[in-house]
Amino acid sequence: RPETGGRCPGETSLRAWRSRGTSDVNRQIRILSSLLFCLLLGLGAIAQAAQIGVLGARVSAGADKTRLVLDTAGPVDHRIFTLSGPERVVIDIPAARLTGSLPGAAADDPPLVGLRSGVRAGEDLRIVLDLKQPARVKSFTLGPEGVHGHRLVIDLIPKSGGGPIAAGPPADPT
Repeated sequence: RPETGGRCPGETSLRAWRSRGTSDVNRQIRILSSLLFCLLLGLGAIAQAAQIGVLGARVSAGADKTRLVLDTAGPVDHRIFTLSGPERVVIDIPAARLTGSLPGAAADDPPLVGLRSGVRAGEDLRIVLDLKQPARVKSFTLGPEGVHGHRLVIDLIPKSGGGPIAAGPPADPT
């Protein structure tokens, strides 16, 4: 091996190949990292696009109940529970976002003090109804009908006695 300087034939080309291979591997890692980043960004956009829009809401007060109707861009699942001290109704709608606005409560609305919303767990919509007094809650969904699209309907019914929700002191019986 004196003619090759003590090295095996091809050893020089092997070293050159290894050093070139390292830079190729680094380049491939950079390319794969960029592709993975783009893929994750795209998945995030798809997840956001998959959220159902809550387009708006309306409130109507009747003698025996107050009804909140949420107009939605598609069918929604929901979870409702009540809290006390102060009285509240909490509506959680998974994978939803508020694209419209919530109405303010009318001053003479018997049970409702106000409505507010926020994001829960990053992608779920939470709507909170602040109440003047305890109420039973019933909810149901409606599909498109006539000019109305999908809707989530929440009824607030007085807990005491089944009569109308008191807006003020009882009327004088005389």
